[in-house]
Amino acid sequence: MDTTTTKNVMDIPASDRQALEHLLGTPLEPQQRVMIFTYTPGQLPVDETREVARRQIEQMIATNQQLAINAEITAEEADAAIDEAMSLVRPRS
Repeated sequence: MDTTTTKNVMDIPASDRQALEHLLGTPLEPQQRVMIFTYTPGQLPVDETREVARRQIEQMIATNQQLAINAEITAEEADAAIDEAMSLVRPRS
């Protein structure tokens, strides 16, 4: 069965957080959220599962947009932060 969960990093027990950091290869920050989605390759999830995942992603995006507005972060600053994070996670050779 496919599942999706979203958790605040600060709500994740220390041992679980360490395991996630090991899998991700990077430390997690307390203000971050973790979204975990499991699926079976080659098998489409049922419509209800896809709808739940879509709603969760839309809610996460809306929350992050509001946080950016509240912090007065420009689109350019957000793009630069994403570019920086991607260069750290997936360095180009």
